[in-house]
Amino acid sequence: MNLKDCQTNSTKKTQATSSATYSIPVNIEIEHETFGAVQFPKYISTGPSSRPTRDAWGKLASVSDKEVAASAERLMLDIQSIIDTFHKSGIETSTMPTLQVFSPDDGSVLLEWSTDIFKVGLTVEPKADDSGWYFVSSKALGEIAASGFVSEINTKRLVPWLISLVINNA
Repeated sequence: MNLKDCQTNSTKKTQATSSATYSIPVNIEIEHETFGAVQFPKYISTGPSSRPTRDAWGKLASVSDKEVAASAERLMLDIQSIIDTFHKSGIETSTMPTLQVFSPDDGSVLLEWSTDIFKVGLTVEPKADDSGWYFVSSKALGEIAASGFVSEINTKRLVPWLISLVINNA
């Protein structure tokens, strides 16, 4: 078997299992005592558990307000980390709807999972205190409408809860 055969077989195997891994570049800003804020490029490995968020990363690049985009990237990192944790724990994440990213004219970013029976979303606003979340459902889930503001304090509890709603009702 020559090198070309190995490459062809490897490609077929990757296509057959559909568990290809991609990398998504993101910039992480880290505070450093000596140098101040330093940007470090980081690549997120995107295995099977990242399918629900894979398309969303590229859409963040088109956000004009870079501070809002950076806040949305940090939120996306939290979302992906939680989905990865659920996936590694044996929880099925492949049935999740794809996370959609919207950039309304007001400068905010909307991250939303949507199906025929529910919408779950997070908003990242130019004024961080105005950022929020929502869950709205149809009759099939009891016509629930819930929303609130997002703060740094409750994000670590809120995001896993919202993702659980998405996973359990997808």
